[in-house]
Amino acid sequence: MAGHYVRNIWRKLNPPEFDAYRADLEKENLQCLARFLIFGCLASALSLAAQILWLPLPGYGHCIEMAVYFILSLAVFFAFYESLRRNATLALYIWIAITLFWEIVHGAIFAPERETFLFFFLLLVLPFLLLDKPIRVLVLILMMSAVYAAVDIRTKENDILRYDMQHLCVCSVSSLYLNYTLLSRRLTSLGRSSEAQENAEHDPLTGICNRRGGEPQIRKLVSRSQTGAFILLDIDDFKQINDNFGHDVGDEVLKSVAAVLAGSFRDSDVVMRMGGDEFAVYALGMDDYRGVQKRLASLREALRSVTPDGREDHPVTVSVGCAINNGSYPAYDVLYQICDGLLYETKRNGKDGYRIRNSEYREADAGKATA
Repeated sequence: MAGHYVRNIWRKLNPPEFDAYRADLEKENLQCLARFLIFGCLASALSLAAQILWLPLPGYGHCIEMAVYFILSLAVFFAFYESLRRNATLALYIWIAITLFWEIVHGAIFAPERETFLFFFLLLVLPFLLLDKPIRVLVLILMMSAVYAAVDIRTKENDILRYDMQHLCVCSVSSLYLNYTLLSRRLTSLGRSSEAQENAEHDPLTGICNRRGGEPQIRKLVSRSQTGAFILLDIDDFKQINDNFGHDVGDEVLKSVAAVLAGSFRDSDVVMRMGGDEFAVYALGMDDYRGVQKRLASLREALRSVTPDGREDHPVTVSVGCAINNGSYPAYDVLYQICDGLLYETKRNGKDGYRIRNSEYREADAGKATA
């Protein structure tokens, strides 16, 4: 029983789903760091203005120090933006720790006669500034609280010390609870967003990418001159399958074809259903003609094993158009047009076959493809 509670507490402090969204949280922490530094500059400027215009001047020097600190910090942020973007969470930890330590020194050494305020305020807003595993935030809180308590005990009177220690306990626990709550909600939100995007970019019938999910990937690969074979295929006489065997059998055929395609290519390749009975594949790095020819021949045989309603006398056949992109194609649309022309050439020549183009792209090809 005790072990169960320990594991449960550890899971809350170290949520396993955190790593799946680390990149998203890193971006949010970069934004939090920028907001923290900008807010610090504004708060320091307002405090300094208030000190000059309306209030007595005992804290004047500290306001100047804080203004200089945050202005320099903001300058460092912009100067090293690219490095900070890759290590935003670590940078946020460092800046928060320095700020908290500065407030410890100022509050306990330069103002020992007053109760602490700003340190506790920063401790409470910490969860709103930093999205990270609660176990790491707990370590930061415990370290800074230990430093604060050690300095406070040496510099403050008992009455003020008692007041500060009570608030330290309350603020530390509250900060950790807020961190856990906010992180849990954010992870849940990211999970739902990721699931919604996954559903939007995948074909609900076959489970492979749909056009919305697959085309942007291929466009990016082509624009970066990534070599590969773009394969466009169409199930022959699919309308007859639906008419003779029913739409439920037609759906099963589509799912089987998609499964064969997904199993015939690597995870790094893009396999998608274009719509209806048309599918497309971008086989990354496959730029050897003989290799492509063998792959299409074996794919053709594998797809012939798909039969509507188990009728082996009606094997599924496909017509294929394939263009090998050696990096010369300027855009996905051009590559698609070439393959579409090859696909219909296959259909005009009796279906159940493939056509492969293995030459570099020329501007004249665009006119031929659309003719």
